[in-house]
Amino acid sequence: MNTKVLLLIGIVLVLFAATNPSIETHKAEVKQMLTQKMNLEEIATETAESEDTFEQVGNAIGTTLGLAFVDKMIDNAISTDSYVLFSLTKATWEGKEKVIGYGLLGNVFIFDEVKNADLGQ
Repeated sequence: MNTKVLLLIGIVLVLFAATNPSIETHKAEVKQMLTQKMNLEEIATETAESEDTFEQVGNAIGTTLGLAFVDKMIDNAISTDSYVLFSLTKATWEGKEKVIGYGLLGNVFIFDEVKNADLGQ
């Protein structure tokens, strides 16, 4: 093989390794997805716009509890497997572990199957 080709391959491999997302990045992506699915961002916006004090208080408490639940669940259920060049997002639920996404070049991608899952709402 040509030296330039080997150098290019080496640079690409170093790029992939250097940009492999951290576990915090994986958890942040899952948190954002769950927050959107639970409509917590919309509730917070509606709370700020509401003129009813009781509604504001109720929504604020609900949003706070929802975010706390999401944070705790993610800390306990989400892990990663790093393969240097890429990583896998894994969720553990009721003793079963499943790959729900992957990380590559600084980004985390959650599978559509997970994004479109019904949360029992």
